[in-house]
Parts: sequence; C-alpha cells; structure tokens
Amino acid sequence: DGTAYDGKLFIHAVEKGLKLLNPTAALQQSSSSYQSAIPTAPMLYAEVAANVAGAGTPALVPLQLQRVSVKVLAEANIDPCPSYICVRFNATWIVEDQYEGYALILAVPVGLRGTLVRCEMQVAGIGEVTLHKDELANCRPQLDNVYLVSLPPVKIPLKGGTLACVAVSYLQDFSTIDKKRELYSFCVPLSIPGYVTSTREERLQNEKIRVIFEHRGPGSIKDCVITSHPMIGIINGEKKQVFLQESDGYSNKDLECSFRVTSSGIQPNWCYQECLFVEAVEEGLRLICCPKGMSSGLHTLLPTAPVLYAVVSNIDILDTKAASADLSFHLPALVPLQMTWLSVKVNAEPKPDSVHVHFKGKWSVHCIKEGNSGALVLAVPVGHRGCLLQYEIQVSSHGQTVKTQEFPARSGPQFQNIYFVPLPLVEGGADVCIQCYYTQDVFLQDGVFSFSVPLSVPNYVSQMSGKSLRKGRIKLTLECKDAGIITECDIPSHHVKELILHERMRVFQQELLSHSCKDLACSFRVEPTNGTSPMEGWS
Repeated sequence: DGTAYDGKLFIHAVEKGLKLLNPTAALQQSSSSYQSAIPTAPMLYAEVAANVAGAGTPALVPLQLQRVSVKVLAEANIDPCPSYICVRFNATWIVEDQYEGYALILAVPVGLRGTLVRCEMQVAGIGEVTLHKDELANCRPQLDNVYLVSLPPVKIPLKGGTLACVAVSYLQDFSTIDKKRELYSFCVPLSIPGYVTSTREERLQNEKIRVIFEHRGPGSIKDCVITSHPMIGIINGEKKQVFLQESDGYSNKDLECSFRVTSSGIQPNWCYQECLFVEAVEEGLRLICCPKGMSSGLHTLLPTAPVLYAVVSNIDILDTKAASADLSFHLPALVPLQMTWLSVKVNAEPKPDSVHVHFKGKWSVHCIKEGNSGALVLAVPVGHRGCLLQYEIQVSSHGQTVKTQEFPARSGPQFQNIYFVPLPLVEGGADVCIQCYYTQDVFLQDGVFSFSVPLSVPNYVSQMSGKSLRKGRIKLTLECKDAGIITECDIPSHHVKELILHERMRVFQQELLSHSCKDLACSFRVEPTNGTSPMEGWS
C-alpha cells in the first residue's frame, strides 16, 4: 500500500529500484542526479517486493515513459464562484516482462493546495481500473504534495511487455490572485525527474501540453504568458485562449503561467445573500411574465430541488415571445428554465452513515433567442451536512450533442445548504442535461435511521407555461452490507413500488408523471445479526 511510504523510505526504495534497473548506469550517476528522488511530475513505479529486492525493504523501479499529454484548464471566475486550476495528465508507460505480477505505485505531485480527483488505468489487452473521487476521499498526499496511489498488478498478455495507460485529474489553486492588478498566476508540476531521463536510453515518443485560459462572467482575458515552455497560440478569444506545445523530448521544467482578467461589468452579487437571490429570481419571473402567486415570498423562491437559471444581464437576448416589454427591470435577473425530465438515484447505507444522491435533469433554454448565448447557473440544495462532489453538463442543439464537460465541485454552499454552480455560455433554444453527485448524512434516533433528500420542485418551475414533466423516475436503494437486516422501511413522501426485497437490500422505484412536489423522506431500522449492532460507532 502506498500509504506505508514516508519520505526516507520512498527515496531509499527509488534508489534501490534504479540499481535494479541498471546497476552500471546507476553507479555512474553523479550524486547531484539523486538530490531528490521525490517525483516532480506524475510517475509510475513497479513495486518489487522486499524478498526480491533484498535488505528487507521494497524497491520502486521507475517505468519507461513513452507518451505524455497534459491538459491544463485555468478558470478565473468572479466571486463567489471559485477560481481554480484543473489538470488532466495522460501518460503511457511500458511495463516490461520482469515486472509482471508486481503491484504498481502511481506518484502524482500536485500544485498549491492540490486535490486528486480521479485516477484511471488501462492496460493494453487487459481492462480498466478507475478510482473516482469518492474512492479517493480518504487519500492524502504522503510526500510534499505527492499522492501515492496503489494500483493492482499487471498481467503481460504478450512477450516483450505491455503498455499501461494512466489518466489522472487533480485540482489546485492559483499561486497568485491579485484582484487589484487583475493578475492570476500558477505553477503545475511537470518536471520529469533526472533519474528517468538519465537511466533510460529510449527517448519520449511524443509530448503534448495544452493550456486553456478561461473566464466566465463579465470581462475578458488578456496578457497570457507562459514563461516555462515555448508554445503556440491556437485560440485567441476574449473569454478563452488556448496554447499548445508538441515535442519529442522530456519536459524538464514545471509549467509556469500567468494572465490577467478585466472585470468590468455587472457582478452577480445575488449569490451572497438570500434576499438578493430572491430579488433576482423575482425579476427573472417578471421578465417571462410569470403568473402571479408564483413569484413572491422568500421560502417559495428558494430552490428546494436542483433548478437551472439563465443569468440575464442584457434584456436584448431574451426571446420576445417569452419576455415582457412593459416593465423596467433590475439586472442581472435569474430566469428559471423549464425542466423536461429528471432521474434521481439515492443509495443509503447505515455504515458508513451517508446517502449518495445522483440527480440527472434536462432543461430547455427557451427564454434566450436562437443565435444568442447566455450564462447559466445551477442551484443544488443538499440535505443535512451535504457535500457536492461533481457535476457534468451536456449541451444539445437541434438533436445533436454540442459539447460535454465534467467538473469537480470546488466551493461550499452559499446559504441554506444551497450550492451555486456557474456553467459555460449556452446558445438559446438548446437543451441542457446536467448530472450532479452529492452526499449527505443519515440521522439516527431511537434506533431509527432517517434522511430527507431535497426534491420538491418549486412551483415557478413545475407550473411554467403550463407544461408538465415529460419523463421522471426516482430510484431508492437501501443497503446494509454487514451491519444487520433492514426492517420497518417507510417512505411516506412518495408512492414507490418495491422492486427488490432482501434482508440486506431494499430497492424502490417510482415513475413520475409530473414534477415531484415533496422531498424524498425515508426511515428504516436495522436489526443486528451475529451480535453486531449497526449503531456501533455512531455519535
């Protein structure tokens, strides 16, 4: 397990691995080559067991790096939406015959306050191993912002070795955010260690680095500078600039970048306070001539289920069929979009005490004219001590998918356990499909487990334009793997049908003909088996 390595043991294991790899070359290396065995770019090692490596400790043999592709997305947002760096590192390593059956250790150095989000490995002719964020939740950097991830042993299908393709995604913060000078800068670890380039005769076949600077909201990007690597600009826009470098040699420097963002224009201060949010929604409902009775009151306007809004800062982009031309408005306004279908999957386990929610919804950007684009924001209310993990967006226009993007969540809820997620610009008339994943806690009182998932769609969405939900489904799974038997299950909020009845698993489902008007409430008991109580460890 990679968590067993501390700094000294890791360095010692790498030095042993280099001697196993090429004893002659290892002895010839100057001491400066080994100043630091700590990786400064993602590296894959074969972990040779102590009984083979000798001296009672394992050895880490660095594998031959064949191809590298790096995609860096630097996104600068206006408050309170977070600004962050998202790094996607794809590489191919050669796993030689003699390392068949050995575990692999993936070392991932990250930048400032970095967080490893996802790890995938695919071996040629074998299959795929994927570690998602929830599985990496307890993973922490072991060595100076370096994550160590244990991967399963590799089977070699053919003589001569095989290829291991690894993809990792992680987030990190900007090194500098100077709001007065409108300056952002960051550094991504991309310096391939010297012991890799000096102990291998083979050269890297292909290296590709792509840097994307992006800004959502008012303002534009300017003065993009990449000081560490010579790059060619391939896209030069106000909101997005893209640079590319392709080479056949190892990168020996970290990627250092900076850029500026002009911040002129209206900022969405409605995220900061409930009353400002309510005012923005009221203005949005007035813009689309919403019937009276659906556009008043603090509690009726706060989202109690995921809701997608169009952020309208310019009334000229509104569809004239939907917009009111008789009133004056305070902009920006939040116009709720029509939800056409939804799917909700809820998995609850008493141990660990958490509920996993997967919400998928589809909205129509009906209020914006075709040919015009508008910003969107997704509001996601979560349950008790809920945490939004990830969201994905797919945009379709005229029946064809325009783009699909996946984002890890970075900020916390703004108020009332509501997350606000800014989305890219979307053209009018498009359909937007969004999936979001979050967790929340389970209550335990008097031996009864209970939870409530926010699923009450606001009236101003469910009654919009007299349209009803085209398709909807709720699926609830209660699972008790080793803590006992599930009994006394009650779901008073929805008329569900039980699909699976098992002592350790209960599955319920409801097909929706209209929007859900209630939160999904559930309670159940767990009877202990073999003297084990499911309440052990609860506080």
